[in-house]
Amino acid sequence: MGGNGLTGIVVRARIAMTRTETAYFIADGVATRDLDETIAVHQDGTEDNYTYSSAWFDLINPPPKLGRAAVSRGSLAKLDQLPPKLAKDPLKFSAPQLPGLPDLFPVNFMIKPSLMAIGEAFYRMSGNYQGKIVNLTQFYHMLDITTGWQYAYGPAGFAQHQFLVPPDALEEFKGIIRWIQTQGQYSALNVFKLFGPGNKAPLSFPMKGWNVAMDFPNKPGVNEFLNELDNRAMEFGGRVYTAKDSRVSAEKFHRMYPRVDEWIATRRKADPHGVFASDMARRLELL
Repeated sequence: MGGNGLTGIVVRARIAMTRTETAYFIADGVATRDLDETIAVHQDGTEDNYTYSSAWFDLINPPPKLGRAAVSRGSLAKLDQLPPKLAKDPLKFSAPQLPGLPDLFPVNFMIKPSLMAIGEAFYRMSGNYQGKIVNLTQFYHMLDITTGWQYAYGPAGFAQHQFLVPPDALEEFKGIIRWIQTQGQYSALNVFKLFGPGNKAPLSFPMKGWNVAMDFPNKPGVNEFLNELDNRAMEFGGRVYTAKDSRVSAEKFHRMYPRVDEWIATRRKADPHGVFASDMARRLELL
């Protein structure tokens, strides 16, 4: 259902999990040269050889570097794929961590030159590789290798934005990426994915299509920029991820999620007296 905290209290849950022999992944990496190659890597059928896939991509540099990516794909490692040292305790989870950033940044450090340097370093360090054994954090949660990274944005912080558009809106998707690069709002921590089919929940975000997640420093003009980004994604049948949003209007949300009335009807049956509410629900007119 995807109740968004508005349909009641969960007192019992059954969670389907993936059985694994190890706490490691066997990963392959591909460094692409531009946006077209990044898209081609996701379309050439090789994605089917892996269980998980994600990519960092460049949203700051203009073409031809725009859209270049460090693509990481992999599957859970089998016990017989580990070297003897790791095979002795294959389910041990020990993620190395770098020293964390202190909360000492008086201003936003994430300006264009530093963001470009971060992106360039990440792209060069990733490169091409095959059969690399990595732990869960290295594969799933790269930012968790350190703590306090958010402090680099200064007291103003940052705005996350995640959207996707259907697969048949590919050229329109490319146009959105090119437009973002020209707007003077810069993000270095970007994730690119091609989603498979979504589930049946009325307000579920994932659906088959092109997905991008970005972190923009909070600075003048960012809200207007994100509003226009919403419009462009919505125009081509796309939607915004509500878990990373605090500003989309009710009108836009109802257009992005055409089954919202079905969800509201179910919610009112589950909570006819409106006991459960939230600021998000009021903003998006879900009550």
